[in-house]
Amino acid sequence: MNGHPRDDVANDIADGRPTLSENADALVLAVSRLLTFNEREALGEELASRVAVSLRWGEWMNQPTRYLDDLDAPLVVSLTEFLSLRLEERRSTLRREHAGACDGARTS
Repeated sequence: MNGHPRDDVANDIADGRPTLSENADALVLAVSRLLTFNEREALGEELASRVAVSLRWGEWMNQPTRYLDDLDAPLVVSLTEFLSLRLEERRSTLRREHAGACDGARTS
């Protein structure tokens, strides 16, 4: 599959190609900005494995200009919910870390 427009879900999204849906792709980018390299890799693998179970996967792979949402909307709804939750969890973690760092700086 090397060189095919759908080599990797996360890379396709990062490159601006239609992948999951407009909303889900934006969520992937938002979440990815808040993750470490290893966490981004794990997210990409998770997305790829979830997408691979779609009964429409083969059809979608051969239509690189279409969003998966056009072919398998229920899966993309599930992915969007997963990504929204992941984004909120990461933001919450970063807020706690930031607050802890600020508290530590005040007591130093």
